[in-house]
Amino acid sequence: MKKRSVKTLFGRFTIYFLGFYFISFFAFVMTFFYMFFQSDPASLHTRVEDLTTTDIEAHYTDHQFDEEDRLIAERSGGVLQMINDKGQVVQTTHPHYHAPTSYTFEQLLKHRQKYYVWDIEQDHHMLFIPYTEADEQMYRYAKTGERSDGVWETYNEEGRRLTTTDESTEPLRLEDIVSGSPYFSEEREIVSFMQQDDELIVVRLPNTYYLPVQFDPLSFLKWIVSFHLVLLFVAVLFSWWIGTRFARPLYHFLKWMERLSMRDYTLTYPKRLYKNEKLKRKYNLYASVDESLRDLTKKLQLAEEERAQHDQLREEWITGLSHDLKTPLSSMYGYAVMLNSDYHWSEEEVRQFAETIEKKASYMNALLDDLNYTYALQHRQVTLEERPVELLHYVQEYSEKHIQASRLNVQGEEVSVLLDTIAFERVLDNVVSNGLKYSEGIVRIRVERRNNEAILSIWNEAEPLPEQLLQQMFERYYRGTNTSETIEGTGLGLAIAKQIVHQQHGTIVARNASGGIEIVITVPMEQ
Repeated sequence: MKKRSVKTLFGRFTIYFLGFYFISFFAFVMTFFYMFFQSDPASLHTRVEDLTTTDIEAHYTDHQFDEEDRLIAERSGGVLQMINDKGQVVQTTHPHYHAPTSYTFEQLLKHRQKYYVWDIEQDHHMLFIPYTEADEQMYRYAKTGERSDGVWETYNEEGRRLTTTDESTEPLRLEDIVSGSPYFSEEREIVSFMQQDDELIVVRLPNTYYLPVQFDPLSFLKWIVSFHLVLLFVAVLFSWWIGTRFARPLYHFLKWMERLSMRDYTLTYPKRLYKNEKLKRKYNLYASVDESLRDLTKKLQLAEEERAQHDQLREEWITGLSHDLKTPLSSMYGYAVMLNSDYHWSEEEVRQFAETIEKKASYMNALLDDLNYTYALQHRQVTLEERPVELLHYVQEYSEKHIQASRLNVQGEEVSVLLDTIAFERVLDNVVSNGLKYSEGIVRIRVERRNNEAILSIWNEAEPLPEQLLQQMFERYYRGTNTSETIEGTGLGLAIAKQIVHQQHGTIVARNASGGIEIVITVPMEQ
């Protein structure tokens, strides 16, 4: 792995977060432009509600209205009027409307309490009164009975709609007719009404200045810029934090796995990540990964050592097996050549030759049988039939019928176990024969119980063996017999014994004990 891998990981994290930032920024910009261009241009003008006394005094010193004033009045849903000291309207923003043309002192007081009235110097006042196109149409209807554009409806005293010129519209509530929103721009429709007998005549027009929320593009733009500067700073800072907190351990673990692939099982502890051979607290997120890789490293190292050991044992076993097969074959070949010669052998000599050939062939047959049996056990091709057995009684019967029964000493206590007696007899044959073969004294066999297990130990007098040889004694690829010695047996007996014991849920080990070698077999007791 290249050294720049950690920079690549950090760069990817940065790209991801910056990509998120720019997508968010683009979405906000598009929203801004949509809101800006969808806004009514007239909505950018000031409303009557926004005018202050200072604005009035500075702008209306000549007591004249201009086009901007007309837009302000329309957007606010009414009419601006200039009134002199006699209460007469000297100018209006909408002269074609039939709004009042003069006011009494009492009317001005009422308007001051309800609407907007500004004093301009001492002899003039500016008045704003709600008066819309809908009010104008209702005024003409009252005078002439003529209905202009808009939706005309009638309601009864209970507020139920009786008639309408547009069935697609929803009926109005009575309170919506009588009292509207205090802000004209928040109303979708302009509504005017008139009482006629027991019915309420209503006219509805669309409000071209409808804008429920005031939109200040400059303030919105400032907010957008400030927000995204902060967002950009946070994104960069967070990217750096993610890169150092997450990419660095990942890089370490990737290098670790790369070393494992190259069969390098060395454990390293970078100071940036570890303290006292443990991950620092800020990297605890990877604690389970670190622990798993440590276990994997140890298991792979152990497996590598075992594989090398098995390879060595296999080579030694193949060498011994080749010798064991070559030796009898050489004898058989030699005797066959002698019998095939022109020399006239006596009957006694021919009989001896034949016995030797038969003995060597039997040995080779037994060797091949043991090989087949050990591989059948390994691949679970041998079915064991377990049944309840009193172990001490079973071992005593075995020793009594053994050909060297006088050299066997059986002691212990009775324990009930589940065994396949035929297969377990082969275990005893191999273990006991091994003890008799390598010692000239008594072979002691003892049966006892320990917790929920039965312990069968076979001891014979012998020189202590190194621990490594004791562990290899039951390996299939290990032949403890010196192939240069003429000792009977195939060298597979203890390996077969181990496989049979394991299939019956037991264990078998060898150890140095009391001036000899002791083989201990443990099997579960019958429940």
